[in-house]
Amino acid sequence: MTVKNLTVTTVYPYQKFFWLLSYTLLALLALYLYFVSTIIFSVVKAENLRTELGALQSSVNELESSYVSLSGGVTIDFARELGYQDASNHASFAYQVETPGVALSYSR
Repeated sequence: MTVKNLTVTTVYPYQKFFWLLSYTLLALLALYLYFVSTIIFSVVKAENLRTELGALQSSVNELESSYVSLSGGVTIDFARELGYQDASNHASFAYQVETPGVALSYSR
């Protein structure tokens, strides 16, 4: 014959409340740490982007200044030396073809 030793444990309502409160606080702490770390990483990323933006703006400023200095050297004579021609005499890229016998009209 085997005798089993049975023990009875009583669970009081305040124990359940204690564990529920503990798990809730632990979950809230995890959420708080997640949100704080997300904010910190976003601030660091924004600072890095501001630094990169400053570098790009200075690069754009240099390109603009070189464009302005080079555009001052382009003249009509220089363009003709490169083979460009005046387009004012050849402006026939858009013209209207008259079709005989066909007319469109709008009547009210």
